[in-house]
Amino acid sequence: MVNLGIDGFGGDAGPKEIVKAAVKYATKNKDARIFIYGDIDDIYFSSKDLDIDIKKYLNIEIVDCKEKIEVSEHPVFALRTKKNSSIYIAGVDLNDNKIDAFISSGSTGVLLALAKLYIKCLDGVDRPVIATIIPTKIGKTLLLDSGANMDSKPEWLYSYAKLGIEYAKGVFKEDNPKVGLLNVGVEETKGNQLILDTYKLLKDDKSINFVGNVEARDIPFGIVDIVISDAFNGNVFLKTYEGTAKVLFELIKQNMTKTFLSKVGALLVKNNLKHMLKAYDATNYGGAPLLGAKKLIIKCHGNATEKELVNALYQASEFVKSDFNKNFINKFGE
Repeated sequence: MVNLGIDGFGGDAGPKEIVKAAVKYATKNKDARIFIYGDIDDIYFSSKDLDIDIKKYLNIEIVDCKEKIEVSEHPVFALRTKKNSSIYIAGVDLNDNKIDAFISSGSTGVLLALAKLYIKCLDGVDRPVIATIIPTKIGKTLLLDSGANMDSKPEWLYSYAKLGIEYAKGVFKEDNPKVGLLNVGVEETKGNQLILDTYKLLKDDKSINFVGNVEARDIPFGIVDIVISDAFNGNVFLKTYEGTAKVLFELIKQNMTKTFLSKVGALLVKNNLKHMLKAYDATNYGGAPLLGAKKLIIKCHGNATEKELVNALYQASEFVKSDFNKNFINKFGE
């Protein structure tokens, strides 16, 4: 039995998307138990509004949490003062092994504080890092950090590379993944002091297949398996990438429905377009794991819909069944 927790307060859309996702997943996966951490009255109200009788799903349990941590709150202060919040109670259950993984669309800062202060980090890891899969021309690339630690240190970025390598070996099945450092140029002398110092650490470690600096424009071509960055630049790159992909696909759709001939052409390439759209749809990848924490935490977009949350549940289940986090513990130690 896989026990998965999901944040009933997290996300911009409210509990409705969480309820729909939990019910859809629980219906098809009887060997899993879903714990929804949120206000039980709000969840029942949302279920009724969706015409769903959530009480009939025996593998769904609602953990009543009356306090919500807002995005604007200071993460550490909020966790320490709101002991009846969904994220805090889920963190307790993670530590007590009541749940195997926790999925949330809530504040990244709060999830980071939970991992750092309560869940704790693996040996040699100062800060957990958000690892996001980016679709490329030839496959996938892993971006670390995509939003956790805005002010970073060279040692942190170096640890991201070590974590990313283990992820790529386990998930991408890459024996010797290529690691690149996000920079404004490929020259070794380019970049700010953080990048220059990180470059040296990566270059000096001969166990890392470090190919040097990579520019943002080259990442979509899949020139590396892993991209290392501080969270500020990594998040800017990620959101620019996602936004550009959406605009391009919208333009393609618009132009393919302008004339009769373009509509005929669209029918001919319909299946290929669907395949391409699916590859670049971030919701298909679920969430992004917080690597380096002793327990499995998965961060979803703030505007995550049912589709992304369902995929995150499947992602978490696969990670648990494959001993994803245990492999990191074996590698880095507790």
